[in-house]
Amino acid sequence: MGDFVYRAFGLIVGSEIPLEGLGPADPGAEPDVVIVRATFGAGWPSEPGLHSCENGTLLSIPQVGRFLCTSGRRIAVEPDAQAPLENVRLYLLGSAMGLILHQRGLLPLHANALEVGAQAIAFMGRSGAGKSTLTAWYAGQGHRVVADDVSVVGVGGDGRPFVQPGLARVRLWRQALESLGGNPDDHPRSFHGDAEGAKFEVALRRGHVSDRWLPLRAVCLLEFGPELAVTRLHGVDALEAVYENTYRGAFVGVTGTAQLHWERCVRLIRTVPVLRTVRPKSLAELGGHARSMIAEVLKASGSRPS
Repeated sequence: MGDFVYRAFGLIVGSEIPLEGLGPADPGAEPDVVIVRATFGAGWPSEPGLHSCENGTLLSIPQVGRFLCTSGRRIAVEPDAQAPLENVRLYLLGSAMGLILHQRGLLPLHANALEVGAQAIAFMGRSGAGKSTLTAWYAGQGHRVVADDVSVVGVGGDGRPFVQPGLARVRLWRQALESLGGNPDDHPRSFHGDAEGAKFEVALRRGHVSDRWLPLRAVCLLEFGPELAVTRLHGVDALEAVYENTYRGAFVGVTGTAQLHWERCVRLIRTVPVLRTVRPKSLAELGGHARSMIAEVLKASGSRPS
C-alpha cells in the first residue's frame, strides 16, 4: 500500500513518497492507485517525453525522473539522482497523475473549481488566464476551493456531472501573490532551480478546502478583454472549449481512451452550461471584477447562491 495514504481526485492513493497537498485518507482504506519507488534498467527509454511500453506508459522528464503509469492503478517512480523531492512531486501529482486519470477513463479538465453554495463552478483556460489567481481571491472571500489546476469530472447516478476534490493548494506567480497581499518569502517555489520560471505554492487552510464532491453548475472559459462579459457557448463551440482544455489532452491518444473521452465531453456540454467569461486583465481591480463575474455566471447558468 505504501507508507502514506491520501485522498485526491476521488481516489485513494497509497504512496511510498510523501505528497504534500493531498488530503489524508483512512490508513486502512484500500488504495485505488499505488505509488512506488523504482529503478529502471538500461533497456528502458530515457529520451524526454512519452513512451508506450508493454507495462504501460513511461513519462521521462529530464533532470526530474521517469514515471511508469500502468492500468490506471500504479505509478513506479525513478527520481533523477540530483532532483529535489519537490520537483519530483510536482510532476508526480501533475503529468504522471494525469496519465493515471486518463488510463482510468476519467475526465480531467485543466481547470480550477470553486464551491459556491452547494455547487461547483469550474474555471478553465490556457496557462496565464488567471485560474489560480481568481481561485485564491475567492478563497480569501470565504468560498471553499474544490480543485486547483486539475478538476476531475465524474457522473453521478442521476446522470449529472460532479467535481471531485483535488489538491489543497494554489500555485501563483509572484505578481499575483503580491497583489493578493501575500509575501513570496513565506511560500516555497513549486519547482526548485528555476527562480523566475516557477510559481509559488500557497497552501490552503482546511476551512478553505472542500472535502466532498459537488455537482457541477457551470464551466467557465476564462479570457481577457476590455469589459466583463459572460456568454453561453453551444454545440461545437462548447465541445471544442472543453476538449481543448482537457488536462494533458495529448495523453488521450497514448492511453487509448479517445472514444470514451469524446463521449464524456459530449455528455458534459449537454448537461452543464459552458460559458465564455471575459474580464479585464487588471490585478488592481480584481476584486470588483471577480464579484461581478460570479454574479453574471450564476445568472447565466440559472443558479443562485444558497
